[in-house]
Amino acid sequence: AEVARLATIVFAAADEGDAVAGQIIDAAAGQLAESVCTIATRLKFAEDGFVLSLSGGVLLSQPPFGELLNRELRKRSCGPGKLVPVPDPVAGAVVLAALQ
Repeated sequence: AEVARLATIVFAAADEGDAVAGQIIDAAAGQLAESVCTIATRLKFAEDGFVLSLSGGVLLSQPPFGELLNRELRKRSCGPGKLVPVPDPVAGAVVLAALQ
């Protein structure tokens, strides 16, 4: 809950032009992209244009962050074929299964 509250403050500051807040968001997207790429590569998903479910408070409440994540993934040559926002993680599993 505390992280989500702080994330809201950082995104609001970035929207107002705060450079440090923007750097924090860029770094977070880069780190998340690196983790996703590592997993996608190890599971051999990166070659197939995989579907990436976006879940969690920041990814669902801050659509520009999802777009930034997607750009970071593509920079690393492991962009997903499709991004799917999923408010409920259990439903996300069902959505992914249905897309297969």
